Amino acid sequence: MPMLADLVDAVVGVDTHRDTHEVEIALPTGSPIATTTITNDTTGYAQLLA
Repeated sequence: MPMLADLVDAVVGVDTHRDTHEVEIALPTGSPIATTTITNDTTGYAQLLA
């Protein structure tokens, strides 16, 4: 079975909460590239996609 690092360039994870979502992009090794917190509404989703 191939290692994740051999298959992808990055991994996106989302920790969901009632009012906010914590979003992180990380290397396959687990090292974070970027992290942001958005509100759980259309404004937050638009911010994430911008």
